[in-house]
Amino acid sequence: MAVSPGDVQITNIYYDGQEPTSEGDEYAQIQNVGGQPVNLQGWRLNAGDEGQDFHFPDFIMEPGKICRVYTNRVVPEFCGFSFERGSAVWNNSGDCGYLFDNTGTLVSTRCY
Repeated sequence: MAVSPGDVQITNIYYDGQEPTSEGDEYAQIQNVGGQPVNLQGWRLNAGDEGQDFHFPDFIMEPGKICRVYTNRVVPEFCGFSFERGSAVWNNSGDCGYLFDNTGTLVSTRCY
């Protein structure tokens, strides 16, 4: 598949956290694999079930940048995004993540 400017994709889902019960260290990783910066304001990451959504703030994602959306942890080195949930959002037995742009168009899916 050809990479287009501003192409943001889910590149990994770390679904089996090491924190008992809460698994706050789980994350979905996204990367801008295109050649242009992308403002993620209005974008949404869904963790497979209704209501398991992270809504991105006004954030410019530069080309090549990798960000993670953690279940319940803020990690500034990876953009500081968190679902802020007290329990796991990624099923250990299999799940899919869905990334939608600011028009609601599905732009990336990652299943495991």
